[in-house]
Amino acid sequence: MMNMLMTFYAYPLADKIPISQVLNAYLDNPRTPDEITAVREYIENSYKQNSAFNFPPYSEEDIVTLELFINYFRDRFSSKDPFVKKYYQSYSRDSIYDFMARMWIVVRYDDEGEHEGLRHRADQLIKEGQSNLFFLLEEQNPIIKNSKIVADYSYLMSLFIHTQNQDYYGQSFVLDFDSHQFNNGRDANKLLRI
Repeated sequence: MMNMLMTFYAYPLADKIPISQVLNAYLDNPRTPDEITAVREYIENSYKQNSAFNFPPYSEEDIVTLELFINYFRDRFSSKDPFVKKYYQSYSRDSIYDFMARMWIVVRYDDEGEHEGLRHRADQLIKEGQSNLFFLLEEQNPIIKNSKIVADYSYLMSLFIHTQNQDYYGQSFVLDFDSHQFNNGRDANKLLRI
């Protein structure tokens, strides 16, 4: 089973891009309604938490907006990538955050079915009348362990592809290795570093 982590990047992908066969990890966009919702909420939480530093989604005035950046991206890449051109046909102002979420790049990694198992166990406990659920995972749980390994691997990849300046400061493309990043929005402000 696959779990996902946010990255700093957005680009509509026609297919997933393997980054490690050994780790069973690859870059992808959110595909399911639940994944799209989780990423959309992460993006929206980021903007709500940092309202002084964000742009309005769109405006009829000649000001900087998210839509302006989206259109700039479209104009720059549509002629070079037919999938980008096709993807932008689905743009609607009314669902700008969904549009952004569907093109956000996530890293998928193998959690050995743990996430789905926990979801199943939570559903069982709720049916039994439990209302406040909390699962404490050990460091060796595949959800925790494998997300950290993928985040560490992203540092190694960034070292190999570093091409700017003489100095290297070790920037990961993974926003956060916390596999619960979609559940509470506590770290959503990291998105503003992009």
